[in-house]
Amino acid sequence: MTHDPINAALFEIQRGVSESSGGGKFDIHYTAGKGALIVPHGTELTPDNVVLAVPDAHVQMYAAMAEFARGGVA
Repeated sequence: MTHDPINAALFEIQRGVSESSGGGKFDIHYTAGKGALIVPHGTELTPDNVVLAVPDAHVQMYAAMAEFARGGVA
């Protein structure tokens, strides 16, 4: 099984949102080069439902940190 730093980054971002909301569940929609949009679990991806927008630069930064933490090269 290969390690995907982007998926690890998205998981950490989603976990942080869940923890800060008191344990709510969220879906994350990611587009490379654009970023991630986070909506409550099971809701449509519409502007009114987005609780957090994460620019791709931030996702890439989290991915680099995740890879570095694993001892890899970012």
